[in-house]
Amino acid sequence: MMKKGIPALLTLALCIFAAARPGSAPGIIVPPASISSYKNIPGVTGEEIAAIEALRAAGNTFSYGAMRSTEAYIRPDGSYAGFAAEFCRLLSELFGMRFVLNLYEWDELMRELEARSLDFTGELKPTEERKLKYSMSLPIAQRQLRLFTHVGADRIRTEADVKGRIIGGLADSVNLDSITRLYRLPFERKDIDNFRTAAEMIRNGEIDAFVAESTSDIFFDDYDGIRSAIFFPMAYESVALTTANPALAPIISVLSKYIAAGGIDRLNEIYQQQEFDYAKHRLHRSFTSEEQAYLLDLKRRGAAVGVAFEHYNYPVNFYNRQAGAFQGIAVDVLEEISKLTGIRFTAATRQDSTWPDIFEKARAGEIPMVAQLLRSEARKEHFIWGEVPYANSYYAVLSKSDCPDMAAYQIARAPVGMMAQSGHADVYRALFPDNDNARECGSMDDCLDALEHGDIKLLMASEYVLLTQTHYRQKPGFKINLKLTAPMDSYFGFHKDERILCSIVDKAQQYMRTDAIETAWTSRVFDYSKQLADNLIIFAGILSALLLATAALLVKNILLGKKLKHMANRDHLTGIHNRRHFMELAEMLLERSLRTGGEAFIVLFDLDHFKSINDKHGHAAGDRTLQESARRVKSLLRPYDLFGRFGGEEFILLMPDIYTTNVLQIAERIRRDFCSRPVNFEGRSIALSASFGIARAAPTHDLDTAIRHADEALYRAKHEGRNRVVLHRQDR
Repeated sequence: MMKKGIPALLTLALCIFAAARPGSAPGIIVPPASISSYKNIPGVTGEEIAAIEALRAAGNTFSYGAMRSTEAYIRPDGSYAGFAAEFCRLLSELFGMRFVLNLYEWDELMRELEARSLDFTGELKPTEERKLKYSMSLPIAQRQLRLFTHVGADRIRTEADVKGRIIGGLADSVNLDSITRLYRLPFERKDIDNFRTAAEMIRNGEIDAFVAESTSDIFFDDYDGIRSAIFFPMAYESVALTTANPALAPIISVLSKYIAAGGIDRLNEIYQQQEFDYAKHRLHRSFTSEEQAYLLDLKRRGAAVGVAFEHYNYPVNFYNRQAGAFQGIAVDVLEEISKLTGIRFTAATRQDSTWPDIFEKARAGEIPMVAQLLRSEARKEHFIWGEVPYANSYYAVLSKSDCPDMAAYQIARAPVGMMAQSGHADVYRALFPDNDNARECGSMDDCLDALEHGDIKLLMASEYVLLTQTHYRQKPGFKINLKLTAPMDSYFGFHKDERILCSIVDKAQQYMRTDAIETAWTSRVFDYSKQLADNLIIFAGILSALLLATAALLVKNILLGKKLKHMANRDHLTGIHNRRHFMELAEMLLERSLRTGGEAFIVLFDLDHFKSINDKHGHAAGDRTLQESARRVKSLLRPYDLFGRFGGEEFILLMPDIYTTNVLQIAERIRRDFCSRPVNFEGRSIALSASFGIARAAPTHDLDTAIRHADEALYRAKHEGRNRVVLHRQDR
């Protein structure tokens, strides 16, 4: 188990993040929820009001054109749905006039727009050339890219996996050009004329993947076996509200002021919700009548599906005694599946249930579903699995750090521990059938204890189990001695009679970004702050009883010295480095990077419209937002990243030993985390977003220059509509 005492606190150290300069968000920020009429938008002129009131007096109804896509689709009842439909509803409420959605093909849409038969559209990217021809607002949405692949193909899990693959894109699109420019990934390009051809080429293996805007997902609805996921987060396209009619230009200019005053946050919320709604819509269309009947029966009975969780299988599924709940990758994936399907999942095991007991109950059908059940031939008689794993790792042989690296033939003769009745044991026996030195343990905790105490020299497990030891149990001094080529994909396991449930869960996983959930868990260090505090209290009590006044005084002086040093170096509100201490540590880290030749980056970020949070909810809510923002960022950073607060809502991050693609991915992950989870304060939900600027610090620039470049990139991020990540132009 975890060693107790003060030294464990050191494992929670150096983090970072980034912020812009004071006053960098120009204008007056008004919470969008408080704007019920266009007249209340800051900066609206009398001339604009007069022009719009004239349009209202004429009883105008405006047409809004969109192409059939995930932003504009038809429900089974014939009504329109998607971002375009919700955007028309917002415009109607804001201006007090009806905006009516109509669907067009591209050529028809442009022809009607040019003839002014169509009043508005939100399909055009605001280029400089188009701005000379049309009235165009600030961006109303940012369209990300999707990667379309075949379910049965070798899975592309990260952007780096695209290297060397055959990737298709529409012939008249710049998507592949953007990927090449931003990510610098070598791949074979295939220009394709239309989506139908792309789908056929994916299915017959002519291309490994197809890249298109996220709105294109709808064109693959009728093709079984094709999955899609958001990829290449830095390569996105903005679209604007557009009109060719000069008489309607006041609506464009006023909407731009609404967006600049904070309305972009509301638009982003609508877009994200509609993306989820479309995924849910498409998923439910894919259900068979048998699957639909199963879901209706669960709902009618108010029944939940029991799931077998393990208490020690970090980070896949484990019992967090501090929170009093099961947590992990599988738990978070099931939570998303519940939102998509309406199925309520409940723990069918106790916090002290052992794996042999769990396995026997699942095999007997007493528990319908297991959070993680590794595939093996021996288990196929009693269990079934879906086609889609929710996490990916590799089998590995673990040892202490001082153990020499061993070849496979040496491992075959060494004493190796493994968990009884586990998939690890099945794979080990298949790989090393002649080894008679295998030792089975009742639980993974027992296995790790045996490895630590020297009872076994090696442990057959996985990459995740090393995280259990170093992150969850917080015990250093262990390593992967030999990484095996056998992948250990994590699947939900089902009793053989749960065929319908298995199919529903498997389909739902195809509409989720499970890799983002996996990364969120594998990149964090488990938070033991409460347990450590309890340990310190126990330690102080025992010490006082044994050493009486002398020891008590010594402890008091030591703690006081640490507290004074902590107060001098830390921000009092968030607990992260203050500006002075951050700059001192950053200089030292950059010197090391210059000596080693490694790359380092500065990331500045600023919470969007933070003043409006204080104005609307009070300064206590603002403080809570800053604390929660810092906590989330720390959980997503590497242990050696440096995280500090410059003042106000300003934060700074120094990330050493990292490539451009990776720092962009981490910043994008933080940005999405902010957008996807509002801050809860006294029963109120506070929307959160941030703008990011990134610049290279080492080996090309000193700290001050890097911060200045990151600030310039941050200014561009705000100028382009906020809630985005921008890399400095010299570092692209």
